[in-house]
Amino acid sequence: MSSSALSSTIEMALAGKVVARFVLEQGELLIGSDYGVILLPLQMALRSFEPILPTMEVYASVGQDDAIVQQVLGALDAHQSIEIFGCSNAESSFLLRSLAHQFEMEHGVLYLEQADVLEDVLQWMFEQLYRVPADVKASRAEIRAGLRDRQVLVLLNHPTLTGSEFEQLNQILPESLFVVASSKRRFFQADCAIEVSGLDEGSCQPQIRADRDPEAIFAESRLLRETLQAYVKQKRWAEVLRMVKSTEKVFAIAKWWGAWEQLLNLGLQAAWALEDEGAEAWALHQLGTLAFCQEQVTLGYDLLKQALDLRADLGEKTAIAFSQHNLSQLKALIVPVETENLPQYNQRYLF
Repeated sequence: MSSSALSSTIEMALAGKVVARFVLEQGELLIGSDYGVILLPLQMALRSFEPILPTMEVYASVGQDDAIVQQVLGALDAHQSIEIFGCSNAESSFLLRSLAHQFEMEHGVLYLEQADVLEDVLQWMFEQLYRVPADVKASRAEIRAGLRDRQVLVLLNHPTLTGSEFEQLNQILPESLFVVASSKRRFFQADCAIEVSGLDEGSCQPQIRADRDPEAIFAESRLLRETLQAYVKQKRWAEVLRMVKSTEKVFAIAKWWGAWEQLLNLGLQAAWALEDEGAEAWALHQLGTLAFCQEQVTLGYDLLKQALDLRADLGEKTAIAFSQHNLSQLKALIVPVETENLPQYNQRYLF
């Protein structure tokens, strides 16, 4: 860690605390300190990511749903997006996976079962279709540009996806086809809707049981949000703030930054309710830096400035140094500084 990039105060505060680093378009993000995340400058050229084919477990189709499968395949041949409704979550999982080996798209098949923030769904899709190093976070612009020309069959068993989000997915992946499963009809934007009267549970249950454990981070995200929503309704603000502070790093490190932003906003709400200016400044620092990392420069500047002003009023020198540093990095983006002495980073990810 270069002394030219960080003050001695920040270096001391970060010692032994950094648990993750991410290379962004704008620089490098260090995660771990209780004072907040830190931005470091890096000289970056245009990045590119190597396309890959996704892999997924598929199920063989069974007799009871052959007619439904053929109806779905006919709609896919006509290049139509489809909603299948009237089946349970287990039936949806089985039916969607049974489609995966029966219809081919140039860039493969994606299956998503867990509910999460749309931005995190897009992040997951991008990392299934491109080789992304663990320490690299693709930007919103990179993700959208990368997904735009992908020809993928997207199978969605997503219980909380809204009509607006479904429409956004179609706009972001215009060359892809979507099959969405629901217990009842939700997506009138779909080109075709197929009602399922019910599958033979016994014929598919053995395969489904082997696939009941969701990815840990999705499960944590859903459970945490449900718990926090209950605490918010009960106005248990101290518990809300404690949970946010103890878990937000998990979502930052997992690159689920949509869920991370939601958590931080709840933390800010709790800090306001508790009149805890230190926690408020921390949440503003995190949200401002995250906004900057997601190319929302004006919002990032405003939030970081609020964080710095609060921390200056409180007089906590290390906290002040963290927010002042990130604000300076943001200003450097607006008014570029000399980059010849900045560390270089390989911008093409081929392994």
